[in-house]
Amino acid sequence: MVDKSSSAIEASDFYTLYECNRKVYLNHHGDPARQVDPDSFDEFLREQGIAYEADVVGTLEVEIPAYTPGDLQAGYQATLSLMQSGVALIYQGVLIGAEMEGLPDLLIRVDGPSDLGDYHYEPIDIKRSTKIKDAYRLQLMLYMLLLEKAQGLRPKGRLFLRPPKDHQGEALYVEERIDFDWELFNSKFAELAALVRGEVEPDPFQASICKGCVWRNICLPQVERTQDISLITGLKRSTWEDLRERGWRTLSDVADLDPMQLTSIKGVGSKTAERLVFQARALVRNEPVQVTPIPLQPSRKAIFFDIEGVPTEGIVYLLGTSTRRGNRLRYTYNLAQTPAQEEAMWRAFLERMNDTEGPIFHFGAFEKTTLRQLDERFGPDPRTAPLLRRLVDLEKIIKNCLYLPLTSYSLKQVAPWLGFEWGKSQVKTGSDSIQIYTEWSKTGDPALLDAILRYNEDDCQATAFIYDWLLTLELA
Repeated sequence: MVDKSSSAIEASDFYTLYECNRKVYLNHHGDPARQVDPDSFDEFLREQGIAYEADVVGTLEVEIPAYTPGDLQAGYQATLSLMQSGVALIYQGVLIGAEMEGLPDLLIRVDGPSDLGDYHYEPIDIKRSTKIKDAYRLQLMLYMLLLEKAQGLRPKGRLFLRPPKDHQGEALYVEERIDFDWELFNSKFAELAALVRGEVEPDPFQASICKGCVWRNICLPQVERTQDISLITGLKRSTWEDLRERGWRTLSDVADLDPMQLTSIKGVGSKTAERLVFQARALVRNEPVQVTPIPLQPSRKAIFFDIEGVPTEGIVYLLGTSTRRGNRLRYTYNLAQTPAQEEAMWRAFLERMNDTEGPIFHFGAFEKTTLRQLDERFGPDPRTAPLLRRLVDLEKIIKNCLYLPLTSYSLKQVAPWLGFEWGKSQVKTGSDSIQIYTEWSKTGDPALLDAILRYNEDDCQATAFIYDWLLTLELA
């Protein structure tokens, strides 16, 4: 649980700001008792980050400041003592300044005069990411300022990042040097300071990130209660701000507009304007709006396809299909218990699908994108191109032809709205599937594997359910 009653700006607040400005405010001023558990996938990523940091630090000889957890002033004094003694590497040090505090992963001693002597310290942050982000740079910049107070010299900073996927295994991390950037720092610091001090409480903006946030039970009911326009799926935050500035704050406000009234807003063309207005109307009326015929025809050889994987890691562990035979669906799958088995899974899947014919229906871009990535990773295969040509994305068809009274067009929103129910499995979401797969890959527990397979089969059946519903509408 997050409990930050302090008005001090923390380095981690910069990262949170890039996620959501309201989350920064609530982290410092919200009631911790009203938080809920984080999304299981967010927790999985957090645990992966901790494990990666431990792997990196395990290769280094470090000194750790001794202090009672929570007593940051004592931690700062202990860190300062280690710096004054000139140790080579400090792990989990504490830095404190005027209304600012931070806990850099590492402080490394380097040559160059400072108030400490003929040396000074540079901050290092360890990130389980392959790319530099402005949020990471800003965290380091705050450490640089705090170190300037401690040693009389503002240092440079460093990031330890995961190597790109095609170079992983060659080294545990790659190092990137970070310079202080006043323009970037000042562009975010004033906004962050106002949030941390409680000078402004932002209104909630519903986005995909909200579903895993610990404050979702505070913000989402408010969005629903006020019928805020952020309920319109795909609405950009900048557009949301522009609409509200013009007095269009509720779904009804937008539903009553002529789409052309929105085209004066930056970044909103005629297609986007029409989408926003029609989506608002579907939500207000609580009924779908069909704007064009559905480009589908019934198929007696329909195949419904779903993939389970870890997108952030580039890992694919299950390729499942349900094939229609009369009124029944027959489920088949290819599985990789470890990443080392992915290529064998991929080849077996290609062979299996090569023996079938007919369209392959899926829901969302993930399946097609993943198949292309597998083909690139394991070398071109002549069976891939014909397979890709058979894919039909039902989500794309819905978005092109319909406006549904939903705040998201995900499979887990559309299928239940139509009346589909997932089976009673411990796996409820893709995030659950990832966690259970991780546990199964270590233990081999058949009950865990069965839960993953049942969930994937349900996803295939949900796709079939949506397909059947689309066939009841006006067809092209």
